[in-house]
Order: sequence, then structure tokens, then C-alpha cells
Amino acid sequence: MNTDDDENRLDLIPRPDISLSESTSRPLRIMSEMIEQTLAIAQLTDHGLPARRFTTGEQKLCTPDYRQILIWSKTTGLEPVEIIRRLRLVFLEGRIPGGSLDFSLISSERLQWVEGLQIKELSLGGGRGPSPHLPLAELETLNCYAFSNEFTECDLSGVPKLKRLACLASGLVRLNLTSVPELEILDCCTNQLTHLDLSPVPKLKFLCCGANDIDLLDIRPLFHLKRISYDSDKTRLIQRSDQHF
Repeated sequence: MNTDDDENRLDLIPRPDISLSESTSRPLRIMSEMIEQTLAIAQLTDHGLPARRFTTGEQKLCTPDYRQILIWSKTTGLEPVEIIRRLRLVFLEGRIPGGSLDFSLISSERLQWVEGLQIKELSLGGGRGPSPHLPLAELETLNCYAFSNEFTECDLSGVPKLKRLACLASGLVRLNLTSVPELEILDCCTNQLTHLDLSPVPKLKFLCCGANDIDLLDIRPLFHLKRISYDSDKTRLIQRSDQHF
């Protein structure tokens, strides 16, 4: 083992600034210092060292997932184990495959993500205005809790593998599906949509878009559509001759 090489690698780790105001309580100061130091250690993987696992409560987590929990912990001032409970995080083989983000706990303005996460299912609650950017390349299911959010639009630019989207009763006035070509299920009913372009999602199988203000809905690009729910009394459907909805 080359001690000099190890020391050089450690020199690459950004040293945390653990200076806090004198008004900070001692328990919070200690916890903040521990989080800063652990984040610096976890960043070893960013400099070519092998990934390792860390323990939080009863969970042994891979480096990206551990760092993500510590960032949320620092943002909220809550213990990591409390973050796990409040965000309803689930674990599988050291990874976080799913959870629930509460924007009353972590505001969208302060939301930070680390690279390397493998989150596949995520629920959002308590959001306001445009939904936050979600750089989650592996995400397949996104659920915006009905009547819990007041999003004006849903940012899907960071979730290219999304297959299922539920954003009913979320206050949406716009929904751009250009970034989610793999989408198969869409429930966007009970919003304020006046237009819905379905051409970017040819794999769509199930669509629910009733209780909106859509005058014209073109489903001709949807060759895999099996079921649709819409306002037949106020929305005119444009479909192919082989479609019978």
C-alpha cells in the first residue's frame, strides 16, 4: 500500500467548510460537521477510487444514495434516519429505487441531486409553480399526488426513460411530453390543459385526460393505444380509420 499515493488522493477531496454561526445550537453544529466530513469522504469515488457502502440507521447504502440522504439531511436539519422515514424511502441492495418528495419539507429551490442514483419510482407532494427539474435518468414512474400540488407545468426533461406519469389534479396548464418517448401510461385528468400534443409518445397505451379544457385531441400517432378516457362532450377526437374510440 502506497501511503504517499493515498495522501495525494486525499488531497483531491474538497475540504468542508464547517464554520457555523455562533447562534447555531451545539447538536445541530455537531451533526452538520459530521455530514460535511462524511460527504467529503464519500467524494472519494469521484476521483477514481472504488465505490463502497455506508451505513445509515439499519441501511447499508451505496455511495450515491448515501450522499443523497446526507444532502437532504443537511438541507432540512433532520437526522438521516428521519429523512428516510419522512421521505418514505425504500431500499434494494443498497440503492434507493423509490420514495416520496415532500416540498413542504424540502423546497424545490433547495433541491439538490447527486449523480449515479437509480431511482425508478418517485412521488411528489406539496409543490407550487413549475415542477423542479429531476435529473433521474433511470426514473420510470412519476406520481404527482392529486390535489397536493399546484404545478403550472411538469418538467420531464431529466427523465428520458419515464413510462408512467400520473399528474391528475395538479393545476397543470401545460404538459410537454417531448422528453419522454417511452411513455406508456398517462393520467393528466382534472387540470387546466387546453392542448395536449401526443406525437412525442407513440408508445402510449393508456390515456386519461378528462376534466380539462382540450377542444381537439389527435390520437393518430398512438399505434399502441388500448384505452382512452376523455370529455367526449367537449373534446373532438381525431383518429385513424383503424381506431375506434
